[in-house]
Amino acid sequence: MKVIGGDIKKFQIPGNTEHEKTVEMFSFVRLALSRDNEIKVLSNVALGHVKIDNIPPFSVENEIRTLDAVRASALRCLSGFDTSSAEDEKLLKTEELPFNIRNAILMRRGEKIVCHYFIDLADTMIPVLERRSDPKDVLRKLKKKKRAVGLTHEPYLTHIIIPLLEKGFVKANIVQKSS
Repeated sequence: MKVIGGDIKKFQIPGNTEHEKTVEMFSFVRLALSRDNEIKVLSNVALGHVKIDNIPPFSVENEIRTLDAVRASALRCLSGFDTSSAEDEKLLKTEELPFNIRNAILMRRGEKIVCHYFIDLADTMIPVLERRSDPKDVLRKLKKKKRAVGLTHEPYLTHIIIPLLEKGFVKANIVQKSS
């Protein structure tokens, strides 16, 4: 994501919305995409007690912009690969593939899985935030989906989206600075 001055902020994150680095990335994007009125709400609630790397969602609109930006970044990342996920799977089935090449393809496949995870997260959660999907129905569907460990959207829905919809902003999740 480009920031003031044209610098680019990069994050290496896992497909897990509760991971420390993912929380930091979401915090950065929320703040970078916030509007004046949203910053005022955040400052009125937190008044200096929010850690910059753990900014909770503070408006539905900002969280939608955040998810859109994360999705766009994941799509940009995917467009930089020379092969599709299907091509990687086909290559990995090749028995005579050298060890180092196999490991490189496995790493590349992992990066693509994470990109698809965040695209799916945005595609699943934005309709809930826009109230086009019922959170309870989405939660039931998520529980039925079989996903790899850490690649579930349930914690984001239950700890971020639902409280945000109920309260308008997540006051309870603000992390206090240690004294």
